[in-house]
This record gives sequence, C-alpha cells and structure tokens, in this order.
Amino acid sequence: MKPQNSLSSEVSVIWQQLGYGEPRQFVCGFCSANVASERGYFAQDPVTGEMLMQLNICHLCSRPTFFDEKGLQHPPPSSTQPIQHIVNPEIRALLDEARRCLSVHAHTAAYWCCKKILILVCRDKGQNQIQSTSEALDYLKDSGHIPPALIEATETIQKSMPPASVLRVQSHSESLELYQFTDIILRLVYELPQTMRELQSQSKRDTAKVTVGSHTNQILNKLQKGYIK
Repeated sequence: MKPQNSLSSEVSVIWQQLGYGEPRQFVCGFCSANVASERGYFAQDPVTGEMLMQLNICHLCSRPTFFDEKGLQHPPPSSTQPIQHIVNPEIRALLDEARRCLSVHAHTAAYWCCKKILILVCRDKGQNQIQSTSEALDYLKDSGHIPPALIEATETIQKSMPPASVLRVQSHSESLELYQFTDIILRLVYELPQTMRELQSQSKRDTAKVTVGSHTNQILNKLQKGYIK
C-alpha cells in the first residue's frame, strides 16, 4: 500500500519548461496570499499527455507551490491568520516552526513546539516556576486567561497529553488540534487585550477631538455674535 499524502515512486512524467497554463487559484503556503497563478512548471503523462502535477509560482512572493498527482498542495496554506502583539520572539519563532512542521506533516515536532509555547506564555506572565504543559494549562484556567466556555475543551486536551517524560508519535489530528488551541490562547492572551486597548485609546482621542471641536465652535459663534470681545 502506498503511503497516504506521498508521491508515488511509480509516477512517470515529463516536466515542461517554465510556461503558462490554466490559472490555478490557491493560498500561497509562504506568504498566505490568495493568488490565481498561471505561471509555473507542468508535468504530463508521457503516454496520454494528461497534466499530472504542476509547480506554480506565486506572483507576489515568487516562491513555488507544488501540486502532486493527487492534487495535494505542498506547502499547504497556513490554517490561521497571523497573530498580532506577540512580543516574545521565542514564542513567535516556535509558532512559525510549528506551522512549518505541520506543512511538511511533521506532526510530532509541531505538537511539542505548541507544548513549549504554552509554557512560555505562562512565564511571560511571571510564572517562572511552571515546568510542564499541564501546569501551564492549570495556571491559564485558574487565572482567567481561558474563558469558562473553553474550560471543558482545555481539560480534554490536557488529559490526552502524554507526560513530559514520554515522547510518543502524535497524529495529524492531535497536532492540528493543539496548534489551533495554541492559536486561540495566544489571541486571548496577547492580541485581544492589546487590540481593545488600542480601540479604547482611539475612542478617547476621537471623543477629545469632538469635545475640542464643539467647544471651539461655541467660541466662534459667540465671537461672531459679539458676545465675546
């Protein structure tokens, strides 16, 4: 049986030179742009002439995206949007590494990157004594960083985690679930609070402008009517 999501060693094709074909719409796995690229390299069946594989060039970042004979995209697009306001460079680096691991089906590596991220989030909050992901999740629950609606899902993930001393191979579904959960936590801890602060600050500035403008208009009206000399 051939491994799933892998190229067959029995595929015989003829690769053409860089050319133009039917536009293919996809989300670039490198720059996350939604593109419709017609420029690339195309592989045909030498007997039937059928188009089997292709390598499309993103017209924004100029990087190649490969589509195999099953239509699978390599690297696949990121499953999440970029997270704003993460100030810890180690967390940013690990999150990017986890995403790249998922893109090449390195599920166990992605899973352990996410476990480390959750610990670092707690240390960013001054909890330097936390050494395990289970302790990290306990802290995030108890401190209110995880809202009540997510407690049950958090505990389910927590129970399914292997002990820190046990390194087991993680499945695609396990790693993707933890990656998406980690994405939610980072948005709750970093992105949402800072975004709200910025919105509130902008609202205060807008209110101040309205107040100043209104007061200025009142003075001008009085000057025009001769009330102020």
